[in-house]
Amino acid sequence: MSDGDAITDESVAPSILNHLFSHTLKLYKSNRSIPELTRDDIKYIKSNISKYLFSVYQRQSRDMIIRTYTSAREVYSDLKLSIRDEIEGQYRLKVLSLKSRNKILISTQSIVFISKTDNERDGDDDDEVAKKFNTLILARLSPLHQIIIKSLNNLTCDPPLIISNHELSNVSIYNFINHLFETGLMITDVQLTYTLPGSSVINDNLRNIVVNIPQSNISTFKIRQRQQEDQEEEMRSIMSIINEFLFDHSKLKFEQLSIHKFISNIINISIDGKIKIKPLQSSYPEYQSNDNNNSSQWLLIKNFYELLH
Repeated sequence: MSDGDAITDESVAPSILNHLFSHTLKLYKSNRSIPELTRDDIKYIKSNISKYLFSVYQRQSRDMIIRTYTSAREVYSDLKLSIRDEIEGQYRLKVLSLKSRNKILISTQSIVFISKTDNERDGDDDDEVAKKFNTLILARLSPLHQIIIKSLNNLTCDPPLIISNHELSNVSIYNFINHLFETGLMITDVQLTYTLPGSSVINDNLRNIVVNIPQSNISTFKIRQRQQEDQEEEMRSIMSIINEFLFDHSKLKFEQLSIHKFISNIINISIDGKIKIKPLQSSYPEYQSNDNNNSSQWLLIKNFYELLH
């Protein structure tokens, strides 16, 4: 995907993604989507989860007169593990969901595997496909999701499932922000956290420069960008215009710094691979419709997938 391309189709977001929005998600990548789970696979995953949950429950229930659980096996019997599979255009989504009949024990935990259907064509060399980490994974951030990821990595399947932590490069964050401004979504106030190079400072917080950009400035940057296009000049990215503006007011070359975090009314992203996609209804009236709101959120996820490959 070229730097100037933006994904602008308005297909409705797959319903299996709805519960991920408004929560902090952790990004991972893998060499394949989640395989079909055998009974032994499900038993193995649930056993690891139930042991962890029971250890947490024991610590939290020390002062309880009546305890709901007396063993990890009882926790195990309350857990339900399921996989949903859905095709959305050229994308295939598989969602691993973990629920408990006891809502107090855990809320629904979900891990989403997103891949391209053309990565699964008949005749592809499985060994070659397995070498490519073309599957994007979104996990709702919680201590439990790490247990699930570790369990999945230990499954016996062919080719093996290999899930790796994914941190965002500075180039990926820059590209995503530029693409975000090209989607046409209304972006209000923005906060950018830049990181100074080097690690000689005593406090890591001293390495960060936080810049708050109000919507009025963002509108000015967009006008400047359109003027360049009208004058048949090479259109510059929003981030290059922002960095130029910051240099004019500080004489600091922000383009030489890394972006640690980006916060907006639409999405938060950080270099450690955490994202939070927010509901758009609070930003402007035309997105009161859930279909419009969800399709725009799905648009952001697709942009993420394309920019990370």
